[in-house]
Amino acid sequence: MGRAIAAKQKLLAVQCVRVLWLREMKNSTRARANILREFLTLSPKKNPFDHSEIYDIMDLCVSCKGCKSECPSSVDMARYKAEFLQHWWDKHGIPLRTRAVAYISSLNRIGMLFPAITNYLFTNKFIANLFKRVLGIAPKRSIPLLYRYTLSRWLKRNKHKLLPHRKPIGSVYLFIDEFTEYNDTEIGIKAVELLTRLGYEVKIAVHKESGRALFERTDKKGRPTCQFQRNNF
Repeated sequence: MGRAIAAKQKLLAVQCVRVLWLREMKNSTRARANILREFLTLSPKKNPFDHSEIYDIMDLCVSCKGCKSECPSSVDMARYKAEFLQHWWDKHGIPLRTRAVAYISSLNRIGMLFPAITNYLFTNKFIANLFKRVLGIAPKRSIPLLYRYTLSRWLKRNKHKLLPHRKPIGSVYLFIDEFTEYNDTEIGIKAVELLTRLGYEVKIAVHKESGRALFERTDKKGRPTCQFQRNNF
């Protein structure tokens, strides 16, 4: 896991974005792998994952999986981070920010009751900064806004647009994820219009929430949902 090989013939195209940005080797894949290995093998605690040093070094990993393809040993640090965080959260609880991201679809569903008011709150400088401070979100980071209506609502009002003007050359199933449903609705609309213009009949896949955010941020609770989707498709 801590193997280091200098591949001179290959210039790394991805590396770790944290290393490229911060220029600190402690944030490299090798450093993370080494500190994880040391604590797992030498920790005096019953739970070897319960070390703030591991949390601090893993917290800076953005789970881009660049290491999996670029590292000569194919170290998947994103997977290690997910496993570590599950053990850490089992011990210390899940932070409020993590819960908010995990249940973003439920929060968006509530916000869609009054999308204009929700977007006003998220764009108001004072309220948005207060909201980000409570959740521990970086002040410069913007909060995703809601679209005027959901993609499902648009589809119900425009069922005729799911069929091309001529005989369909085939059918395409559209999976509407939570972000296309509430935030990037316009992308979903454009996708439907493009497919029908190409001559395809668009069918909407019947499914629950994708559970991707829930799986990424809370792991165990998102697994049943993701498993359900995989079995269905």
